Amino acid sequence: MIIPFMLQALSDHVNQLTTTNRSGLLLPAIQWRTLILSNTTKPDRGNKMKDIKQIKKHLGIGNKDIAKAFGYKNQPCYANSSAKKRIEKGIEYIFNAANKRK
Repeated sequence: MIIPFMLQALSDHVNQLTTTNRSGLLLPAIQWRTLILSNTTKPDRGNKMKDIKQIKKHLGIGNKDIAKAFGYKNQPCYANSSAKKRIEKGIEYIFNAANKRK
């Protein structure tokens, strides 16, 4: 269930990242990122692996949202679950893998 939720959040984020080039045409986020990287000599710091805390902040989600996505009754059930670590590691893996392919 988290995959559609994560993909939708990532899709919304990518749709927000647009800019215009010199001719005034709108560029998608991937071309925008390439344009920025080609115009700078600094290393790309955006490819660092993010942990679950950074991912939650980036996507604007919390334990309540994750609990709902995985079908838990409420947030405390998720917080006390033995599967919490596995779920968070899975979210980290999916998020970082999706960002690596940009």
